[in-house]
Amino acid sequence: DTWRVEGFQNVQTTTRFVKMNLKEGTTKDHLPHQLVMFGSKVLVVVPGRAPLCLRCKRTGHIRRECRVPHCDKCNRYGHEQEDCIRTYATVMLPAPGEENSEFFIDEEEAEKGEDDIPHPV
Repeated sequence: DTWRVEGFQNVQTTTRFVKMNLKEGTTKDHLPHQLVMFGSKVLVVVPGRAPLCLRCKRTGHIRRECRVPHCDKCNRYGHEQEDCIRTYATVMLPAPGEENSEFFIDEEEAEKGEDDIPHPV
């Protein structure tokens, strides 16, 4: 499979590997789990760092392993509908968009898709 988006024809993957030298006192935990590049969210995978769940946005597991309850009433994670408490503050929060975490790929899925692609040395 290759991309059909203009500028990406014949590109087999958009996964990129970078090597970073961090400033003194900066650790891998200071790096964000996601960045916005060219208007799209990108996943930042750091070896040895706990992964980010793209469903509940908590660290330590990936979406496929997520067991955090989801509320159908407010469409938020961390509680179920029968435990949903509507406070003034939560009513004033912008409503979360439609569940779209299925459109993002996590670290394991990205690695599976790149198995046949040679990596630069």
